[in-house]
Amino acid sequence: MPSQRRNIFAVFGRYRSWKGMAREDGSGTPGLNERSHLLNFERVGSGANASSLEHLHTNDARTCLYWPMHCLHLTWLTLTSNYVNILLVFVPLGIASHSFEWGPTAIFTLNFLAIIPLASLLSFATEELAATMGQTLGGLVNATFGNAVELIVSIVALKDNEIRVVQASMLGSILSNILLVLGCCFFVGGLRYHEQEFNSTVASTMSSLMAVASASLIIPATLYAVLSNSKSSSTRDNILILSHGTAIILLILYVMYLYFQLKSHADIFEEETSEENSGDPENQNESIPEEPRLSVFAASITLIIVTILVAFCADFLVGSIDSIVQKTGMSKTFIGIILIPIVGNAAEHVTAVIVAYKDKMDLAIGVAIGSSLQIALFVTPFLVILGWIIDVPMTLHFQVFETMAFFLSGLVVTLLIQDGKSNYLEGGLCLGMYTILAIAFFIYPDDLDGAAINYVNVLLVFVPLGIASYNFDWGPTAIFTLNFLAIIPLASLLSFATEELAATMGQTLGGLINATFGNAVELIVSIVALKDNEIRVVQASMLGSILSNILLVLGCCFFVGGLKYHEQEFNSTVASTMSSLMTVASASLIIPATLYAVLSNSKSSSMRDNILILSHGTAIILLILYVMYLYFQLKSHADIFEEETSEENSGDPENQNESIPEEPRLNVFAASITLIIVTILIAFCANFLVGSIDSIVQKTGMSKTFIGIILIPIVGNAAEYVTAVVVAYKNKMDLAIGVAIGSSLQIALFVTPSLVILGWIIDVPMTLHFRVFETMAFFLSGLVVTLLIQDGKSNYLEGGLCLGMYTILAIAFFIYPDDVDGAGVANVSNLLTGFSQ
Repeated sequence: MPSQRRNIFAVFGRYRSWKGMAREDGSGTPGLNERSHLLNFERVGSGANASSLEHLHTNDARTCLYWPMHCLHLTWLTLTSNYVNILLVFVPLGIASHSFEWGPTAIFTLNFLAIIPLASLLSFATEELAATMGQTLGGLVNATFGNAVELIVSIVALKDNEIRVVQASMLGSILSNILLVLGCCFFVGGLRYHEQEFNSTVASTMSSLMAVASASLIIPATLYAVLSNSKSSSTRDNILILSHGTAIILLILYVMYLYFQLKSHADIFEEETSEENSGDPENQNESIPEEPRLSVFAASITLIIVTILVAFCADFLVGSIDSIVQKTGMSKTFIGIILIPIVGNAAEHVTAVIVAYKDKMDLAIGVAIGSSLQIALFVTPFLVILGWIIDVPMTLHFQVFETMAFFLSGLVVTLLIQDGKSNYLEGGLCLGMYTILAIAFFIYPDDLDGAAINYVNVLLVFVPLGIASYNFDWGPTAIFTLNFLAIIPLASLLSFATEELAATMGQTLGGLINATFGNAVELIVSIVALKDNEIRVVQASMLGSILSNILLVLGCCFFVGGLKYHEQEFNSTVASTMSSLMTVASASLIIPATLYAVLSNSKSSSMRDNILILSHGTAIILLILYVMYLYFQLKSHADIFEEETSEENSGDPENQNESIPEEPRLNVFAASITLIIVTILIAFCANFLVGSIDSIVQKTGMSKTFIGIILIPIVGNAAEYVTAVVVAYKNKMDLAIGVAIGSSLQIALFVTPSLVILGWIIDVPMTLHFRVFETMAFFLSGLVVTLLIQDGKSNYLEGGLCLGMYTILAIAFFIYPDDVDGAGVANVSNLLTGFSQ
């Protein structure tokens, strides 16, 4: 037995030279020159006699020996093409797990592991087939089968109508390539080399295509958000039509890109290889093109067999997803975006990292970004067209958060590769962002529909632009504008996360959370401004938020509701309580302004210190009053506030259905994480916004007062404004008043005094002494609103009055100079004397 084994290994060991001679001979069988090799093979064996040697010299015997050995050699080459092929043991186990019903966990896990080496074999067979077909045709083969695993898995999922899995796996493959793979390449290469260079022209072309691909997702998401607020019943049909048209355009762009890469501008892509190999003997040796190891026939057979096996394993994998979701609690989104891409790209990921470690960064970028482009411009639109053919409504409308994740990732990568250089820090940035997204998608629920997201969240595209505008110094106008627009959707997300967190905490605790974080944006912006000693901006933004709520928002509610209904009623008791508190709040500003005007005529040098002491004491009193108001609203007199909802919904079937409390869509952990992330982003954008105000004032001539009173309140309250107007249009006027006046009370009784106390702590002289004109504007606005709501009824004329007064104040503050001091505007004592006369 040992001698037979030695004979077999010897024959297989000498097979390479025999195979080469057979090719040179031109026939498929060994030629005359190989007789000596056959003799040597037999001599190596134990005790071969003359009759057996003569037998091996016959053509039939040679042919019978060559073809089995040839097949064995090709199989060996294929199986040893990548070390991950050791996982091929899971292929029969995966198939068996389905056939013998080993349970969903075993089916999912085994087929998940089985597809990894099959993807490697599919990639090997594709490359071998492409290598035998020349550059152009080979490039087309690679372009078609380069992401065959993702395509097969998605086709199987599409057949089962698992559209969420299809969309998630497409997005996940793109994100894993441009963040995880590229991040690993930059990081590993950066650890070995101080800095690595690559062809910035090619990288720029790829990033431009990626930007178009991200736009193809943003446009449907934006359109869906806009159409979801209309009364049209054909929203989904319109999105489907848009997706079909966009898919066709993307496929055309992909064909143009292939022609650009393989024909018209092939020299650009070839140049990168020659540049990176010049001067490096190791790379020069490695860059010599290898002869294909498989023939066209062998590569094609391998491709067909592996594709069939991938299809089987993918079918079993997709079929077990629902059970895995129910059993483990993981969402389909997480499975599709994070787990499934690992299946199709594991071997490709390893290859990219290895070539990056060898300082072939152009090849690494080609693998990472090139694969992403293939999915974005070919695989995804192909699946949309396929869904169109088989009547499955596969669209390019991804959920808002997914679309933003794609856009932000593409933007980050574009910014990192624009200089044509990379290092380990940039790799760490990519990996960090991918990890953050992975955590976000882990807690991201499957049941969030696009319509459930506030449509202003489409402005989230301005968040990375706002941050980039500051980091790359795009100028004060761009910094101010982009960060201004960025904070609007962040405020909406902050409000959403606050409401979700409050909904999980019960009525009392939830009410406290809403009371604390309800105006968090104004608080964050003001804290940033206070830190920079921009007291004027802080005071103006506080006053502006109050005025915009009680005049602009309430006016829009009265006006819009009045156009639909002849007259609307609301709980006058609650409205009266709120207006009384607003009067106290306005008094807290009038008293310091009056005292300042009186003390300005005295010779005391401690006037500002006295105003500061008064402000600190008043702030403490206002916070105590706010706590009393919360107890009044949530505990002792909660029945008054609950009564308003029951009264307005009685007799209105539509409102009764809408008043059924919804289950929170985010759990406590998810809502908390969202709250923290959004708060951090708001802090960054607010810092950049406030820092650019001085330059904007100098450049445009606008005053800080106008920016603080009119512009900044729009940032924090835009989504809240829309909500209030919508509920007023639905005849829920109590809720509208609660949003408008309740938000004003929160700013007047909680946010503003909190900032005074914070200034006290950090030694910034923030006071409640507003300028006389600002104080009078607040007082008069509060008086007008009090008179309008005292009868418990509203109409469009009252709304017009509020809007008219707000417009007058906006014009006044536009021409109001910043260099007017409170003492110089008017002497309040003279004003009071005039009134007494």
